[in-house]
Amino acid sequence: MGIGAAAWLTAAGEETWQYPPEWPMYCRAVIINRGPAVSNLRAIPNPSGGTRTVRVWATLVDTVGGMLAPEPEKIGVSGAILWTDSIPQGYKGGEKMFPADGAFDSDSEDVFLDLGITGLASGKHRVFVSGWDTEGMLGEPDSVDFRVK
Repeated sequence: MGIGAAAWLTAAGEETWQYPPEWPMYCRAVIINRGPAVSNLRAIPNPSGGTRTVRVWATLVDTVGGMLAPEPEKIGVSGAILWTDSIPQGYKGGEKMFPADGAFDSDSEDVFLDLGITGLASGKHRVFVSGWDTEGMLGEPDSVDFRVK
């Protein structure tokens, strides 16, 4: 809660708040959308052990928050993308990942991709995963290493 903002509990015990009317609009909306956050990123099997694919899993969670927002607003994950070994300038290319439940319809999604590795050299590789939300904001990529044998 910002300085001078009013907050109180409703009869149901929920916190509610409001800005003083004299605050300019730009002070009322310090909201930051950083796109979905990536967590639980993993590549299975690792090392690949002679398989033709490695399944890459991740969890994407998208919320918008800010200094004055008492609780983050839930936006919604609308897609996920994976890059192998490097992220191209401008975040171009990549391979689209799939929602584990069949639809991008939530602010939290488990995503996966069966990454073909037959063209990769033996050794250590890195995959980068990012997601975008229903407002089109691409989140910060996360990465995990895996080994091709």
